[in-house]
Amino acid sequence: MNPVLSIVVTAHNAEKTLERTLDSIVKAISPGEDACEIVIINDASEDGTSRIISEFAVKNVALTRYYEVSFRNIGLVRNFAVRHCLGDYITMVDSDDIVSGQAFFNALTLLKEEAPDVFLTRLLEVYEGDEPPAGPVVFEPKRISREKLIKKYLVHKEIQAHFIGQFIRRDLLSAIHFPDFTCYEDSFTFPEVMANAEKILYSRVGFYQYLKNHNSLSNSMSAEKLGCLIEATKKLDTLFYKAYKNLVICHWIDILVRYGDRIKDTDTLTLLRKHIARVSYFSFITDPGIRVSYKRKLLTLDRVRQ
Repeated sequence: MNPVLSIVVTAHNAEKTLERTLDSIVKAISPGEDACEIVIINDASEDGTSRIISEFAVKNVALTRYYEVSFRNIGLVRNFAVRHCLGDYITMVDSDDIVSGQAFFNALTLLKEEAPDVFLTRLLEVYEGDEPPAGPVVFEPKRISREKLIKKYLVHKEIQAHFIGQFIRRDLLSAIHFPDFTCYEDSFTFPEVMANAEKILYSRVGFYQYLKNHNSLSNSMSAEKLGCLIEATKKLDTLFYKAYKNLVICHWIDILVRYGDRIKDTDTLTLLRKHIARVSYFSFITDPGIRVSYKRKLLTLDRVRQ
């Protein structure tokens, strides 16, 4: 009998954090081990990651399946992982994060009883040394419409482009391939999940502790990473521009405001400005669904062009 939930852990040179991550997963599953599997993908690690995974797999042989790959590409790793999952649902955990309480065990009850297409939760952003929340996780989710989900995502409110800490039906995720990206693979793929999900549960209660660090993508944005971000935003545009024009334009504004001064390629700058130029200024400025900060950014960009 297949498990209800596959928990995917992807690792690359993660010897400093992986053991803590895996221990937290086991605690979050208990006592639902019979309904879960942990699928670990080690991608070309050159440190002690393989040893840690091997030792964990021996201790948790009934729970764990372990694969070694040499993709050096998170998009390819995620596709590989999804293909090897057996659960009705898939969730993902990064090798430097931890999960709280009996979160996976409690999620199992919801997944079995409600059978949603997706069950989404909020991420808890933490820093190294922060104390984890105490006590069990009680989700109390509510059903929301696809339109409300998309709007929450587009306005950067509560829903982010992450598969970590989220629960997606395996058949839905299997039909959507991650791109061959080294980053922003989630941003490219998550909008497709939203576009195809029908029964959606959402909980404002978080259990996934997402470790923030100072070496973030925004602080180390390379031309390759920026290219991945632009391609992900193009996908967002393709799916949602017609119905949510002004909200989608905000994402193009974000890229130009944050990274415009670092872009040396004139074709890329022209592309960004072309996407933003589609907006009706009157519609955008008077739209109550657009944050004031984005209205100011658009006006600032317009003054710079002049």
